[in-house]
Amino acid sequence: MLLYHGTDNCSAENIVTLGIDFRKSDCYTDNARGFYLTNDKKFAETRASVMTFLPQKPVVIEMFFDEDAAGRKLNILRFDDITDEWKFFVAFNRVGSEHLDLMNLCFSQKIHNLDYFYDVVVDVPADAGISAVTDRIDRLLDDLDEGRIPMEAARNEILKNIMSINIGDIDINSKQYSFHTKDSLQYLKMMRISDVA
Repeated sequence: MLLYHGTDNCSAENIVTLGIDFRKSDCYTDNARGFYLTNDKKFAETRASVMTFLPQKPVVIEMFFDEDAAGRKLNILRFDDITDEWKFFVAFNRVGSEHLDLMNLCFSQKIHNLDYFYDVVVDVPADAGISAVTDRIDRLLDDLDEGRIPMEAARNEILKNIMSINIGDIDINSKQYSFHTKDSLQYLKMMRISDVA
């Protein structure tokens, strides 16, 4: 299966010469810190264009993912639909490990990838409004931790925010593939780098 990573030419060169470095990725992302690709080349091109600043140029790295071989060896989590479980998963990962204990206190669902239990996660990316939602959740958890809000009130507000997470205008068939362990990278093969027009 072909997958695409939108980035700038300098970052692409680093990936080619030095390999994928998880430490350079954001830890407050949908599926936790990792290397993100998509099956939607247009989405990767758009992301590259939005995230690239002059003098760099936007590019797309095309990679082959041996999903069949990976499926026999790796722990892969798939969300094929937008479910409540997916919303909790994204919220837990986006809020981050510093609030994990409080999130676990508030909710019995303990689904996340902050410990990199899943080598690969396949799902639909949350929409651009996710940061505002998780910022509100973060503030509620700070208020709960400081004793400014009771547990039940915090839980209800956090739940309301989690349920508001959505995918926006993204096509449900447009998936993100996130790779979280060194083992998972063995199933990716660099194919080519192309400039974004």
